[in-house]
Amino acid sequence: MSPSLQLTALALVPLAAGLAVVALLLTLRRLLRRMGVTHGVGLAFLSGTLALSLAAAYWLWLAEQGRPADARIRTVLLAALVCSWGFVALGLAEHALLRRRRAQGQATLPRLALDIGRALAFIVVILLTLNLVLGVQLSSIVISSTVASAVIGLALQDLLKNVFAGIALQAERPFDVGHWVEINKQTGQIVEMSWRATRMITVDGNYVIYPNSLLAQSELTNYTLGSPIQAVHAQVGVGYSHPPNLVKQVLSQAALASADVCRDPPPSVKLVQYGDYSVTYDIKFWLYSYDRYPEKRDTVMSNAWYHLHRAGIKLPFPIREVYLHQVDPLSEADQHHVYVENLVATLRQVDLFTALDTAELHNLAEHVQLRLYGKGEPLARQGEAGDTFFIIRSGRVRIDVDDIVGDALPAVTVNHLGPGEFFGEMGLLTGAVRGATVIAEADTEALVVARPDIAPLLQANPQLPDRLGAILAQRLEMNRAVLATRSAADMPADEISRPTLAQRIRSLFGLG
Repeated sequence: MSPSLQLTALALVPLAAGLAVVALLLTLRRLLRRMGVTHGVGLAFLSGTLALSLAAAYWLWLAEQGRPADARIRTVLLAALVCSWGFVALGLAEHALLRRRRAQGQATLPRLALDIGRALAFIVVILLTLNLVLGVQLSSIVISSTVASAVIGLALQDLLKNVFAGIALQAERPFDVGHWVEINKQTGQIVEMSWRATRMITVDGNYVIYPNSLLAQSELTNYTLGSPIQAVHAQVGVGYSHPPNLVKQVLSQAALASADVCRDPPPSVKLVQYGDYSVTYDIKFWLYSYDRYPEKRDTVMSNAWYHLHRAGIKLPFPIREVYLHQVDPLSEADQHHVYVENLVATLRQVDLFTALDTAELHNLAEHVQLRLYGKGEPLARQGEAGDTFFIIRSGRVRIDVDDIVGDALPAVTVNHLGPGEFFGEMGLLTGAVRGATVIAEADTEALVVARPDIAPLLQANPQLPDRLGAILAQRLEMNRAVLATRSAADMPADEISRPTLAQRIRSLFGLG
């Protein structure tokens, strides 16, 4: 055989053996993936075993030909063998580490940490191979690499900045893969962290790449860390004619109608602004998780529209409604007549006014005021001067009486009043200060009668002071029964009888 053919055979035999081994290894790799072995084995396993197989094939071919291998070739093949098996060992160690972390329920290591660990481990294997097998002095490598490192460092300043920023982010761990974050007013989910950049998919489906150096200097909000629930705000504007407490109740029910909204803590609604066209309310509700945040917020906002519509509450913003209305005097007179008749019907339900005829009731209805009070708002306070009388038209109030001698005992609720009931008659008719504090337990509409409004009625009905005195005495007795459970010292020493009250009414109004 000619020398050229021998050289060709010398090159083809290990190459053919290597190709056969590659095909076998690809099949083996597929089987390993089916078994769940996917981390750290792929490239290291293939490259290492390929080099090992080529070396073995070369040695077998030389042994068959009876030719001794050159010492340099043996050294190079031995170095390749050691280096390749080192890579295989590193890959298997990485797979065992990751498998153990998964079995213990620990978080997956970030890609950046894996890449840095692989690079450092590969460098150590290569340096050990050069020193132990090839006899290369590591000191010479360090000296020569110093100059190269300076040149490379100047050329790759930005890249190195990103790498070190990525290392700092991995050490501090302000977020992890799968966390929902807000970066530079962009909200999304972290999908990957590498040695150069961090990748995020926004709520709009955009794929955003942040260099680590920029990310390390940016303001970041992590919606996944900390509390397992996240607060979300949504604002709604409604018309000025709707009571705030009613609007708050409807909007709270709208938020709770969504299955994604937490029941504990419950949603809260606050009035935040009086705008040009509407009153703005802020709905604060809590979500169990931040994923699909836009869809969950849309559900709450849609529920708000339907709940407000069913409650008869208008949403004028940002629409300007202009009405051209021609005033009809007859129509206004009719409307006022209906209004007065409704007030007369309310006044007829009050025991104090059963002695009044229809004309007197109409006269009183022309002077009374109709007022609206919000839930929790006081209508009257104990100890204040009282010259008005209240008739509950809708809603509910409670009557609280503080301790008479002014000690630290809490107030006592002596009664609850609803539609058709009244209070404030003591101050109106006798000139006494308020004997109790009255607080609205719900949005309450009340008719308010002032002292000048009722004076003509008392002057026209001589028997009315006696009737009013009897009712006042009855109410005083009820308050006494409640306060008697505290202490005998708390009770007033003087007794006020019905005739005495009637006389005080006549004296206050100058009836003789």
